[in-house]
Amino acid sequence: MKKLILKVWFYFFPKAIIKEVNEKLQDAVIKKSHDTGTLIRDIRQYLLEEYKVGGRSQYIPTKFKDRETIVKNVRLQFGERMQASGIILTNNLKLKAA
Repeated sequence: MKKLILKVWFYFFPKAIIKEVNEKLQDAVIKKSHDTGTLIRDIRQYLLEEYKVGGRSQYIPTKFKDRETIVKNVRLQFGERMQASGIILTNNLKLKAA
């Protein structure tokens, strides 16, 4: 039974087609990870320039209202790119992949 399934599989999906699809998928994954990395770097740079809040900074606004304002402004600035990349900025100013 297993041999029959493998024969049918390779009849419909030859190895050349599978290899071609894998190469395209690999290129897409590399491009997406590059775009995601660039977006995270841009967001961190924006936070550092506008609000003086960096990844290694000891200062993070203690008031929820300040953090909420920062998150709102980041979403206005980078919202479309964040949604396309699947990145979420939480109210604690942490970036998470969705």
